[in-house]
Amino acid sequence: LLSSIAVKGEENNVPLPSTSDNINKEKLKSELREMEHFVGLDQVLEARVVVDNIQKILNSSSCNSSNSNYDSVISAEQRKVMNEVISESNDAKQLLFDMDNDDGWILASNKKNIIVHYRNEEGSPLQTVKTHTIFENSRSKEFVRLVAIMNEVQLMPNWFPKGIMKESDILAEPSKYSIVFRFTMSFGL
Repeated sequence: LLSSIAVKGEENNVPLPSTSDNINKEKLKSELREMEHFVGLDQVLEARVVVDNIQKILNSSSCNSSNSNYDSVISAEQRKVMNEVISESNDAKQLLFDMDNDDGWILASNKKNIIVHYRNEEGSPLQTVKTHTIFENSRSKEFVRLVAIMNEVQLMPNWFPKGIMKESDILAEPSKYSIVFRFTMSFGL
């Protein structure tokens, strides 16, 4: 039976699935499950590593000849998720680079272990502000609360001390990791 299939495949120039193709399909299925797991946990950088592995499998020489065999393994929705992971991970990497890089930033304050920088955005009246500090002996629950504050821009006037902040509005959310907002403060001067 195998020899007749091989002969038939050779006659029609149809590549036959090899053992390595079956191994790659199983590896691909496993990687897709792992990608979906990380996406479900909102761990975009970990998901990106898996997407890169998936792309290596798809670009490997053994599957180039039978790429249509792999199309049945990856759905259109999974391809869409892979593209979103690539886009979001690129945004996250850029944000991490920007936060670690002081080029173009002006030091505004360095007090009590809190460093504040700002920069003017070219062609815009907006300024970008970044802060840096190290939380000694903080628990993850406290860190999550702090991050939640920055994600709840509309509530900033409620918790800002002495009612100094009058209002705040989200102007844009260019990515999952970036928010542009405006706030109004009154110092009673």
